[in-house]
Amino acid sequence: MILPQPVSVSKGYFIQLTQGTGKIAIDTTGNASFSDMVWNTTTQWTKLAEFSKWRFYLRANYNFTSYQKLINVLHSYQSIGLYTLSLTFLSSNTVFQQIVNITDCNYIFIYYFF
Repeated sequence: MILPQPVSVSKGYFIQLTQGTGKIAIDTTGNASFSDMVWNTTTQWTKLAEFSKWRFYLRANYNFTSYQKLINVLHSYQSIGLYTLSLTFLSSNTVFQQIVNITDCNYIFIYYFF
């Protein structure tokens, strides 16, 4: 099966494949880390083969980019409580947000981005 256009899927996400006719290639070597699943008639997900780790055979293009940057944030707070820390990367307009719990009024946060 060839899709008319590329489909981006993040690592760890599920792909649901629905096909009414034709054949789908299945890797039956049994050495996959995890088995792909099939929706059975009792409305639950089960392995393609009960005692094997079979998987659908897909040829995927991997586009993986990773960046690492050390950022030191030093800020004093006047009171304890929950605060939202927001960092915006101007080159990509990507925003990283995290809620921090301040229990003492002087903390140093060090973030690693991958």
